[in-house]
Amino acid sequence: MNITVFKNKILSLSNWQVIQCDNSFNYIHSKIFEFASEQRQINLIDCGNRFNPYIIAKAARYSRINIEKMLSCINISRMFTVYQLKSQLEIEKNSCINPIIISDIDRIIDDDSISENEMEKVLDICILKILEIKSPVLIGTRKRDSDNYQIFTSLNKNSDLKLPGGYNG
Repeated sequence: MNITVFKNKILSLSNWQVIQCDNSFNYIHSKIFEFASEQRQINLIDCGNRFNPYIIAKAARYSRINIEKMLSCINISRMFTVYQLKSQLEIEKNSCINPIIISDIDRIIDDDSISENEMEKVLDICILKILEIKSPVLIGTRKRDSDNYQIFTSLNKNSDLKLPGGYNG
């Protein structure tokens, strides 16, 4: 399964929106910074092993924000397989009230060690788990779709949590 199939499935099952951006790495880091600078907990599921806390610390220092307090708001889980993602999403689905960012999801979707059929089955389960999460979710990709990177986003209308940066679903 490639990222386009994943995108089409998640968009067809929900009222998610797609945000085009020039650089998903910077976009994800900026959203993490926005949440953490407001002293709000954020859960990051890092599927590409690219999150760099030093970027957040540098921005905090520049903004004169307490670095330790800010970094303590970021809960990081690193995923290396779609099976780990499935397990983490089960945890998030059942216990999470914090906004969730899933970065570089296409890195684990492109795993050649898993058959196409098995990947599709597990990703279908992951998509259902993502859709059951009650808090806001952002999903970032590492690969470009045409000239832009894509961020998929959802805000559960029952949640009082709002995404920073003016997006409220």
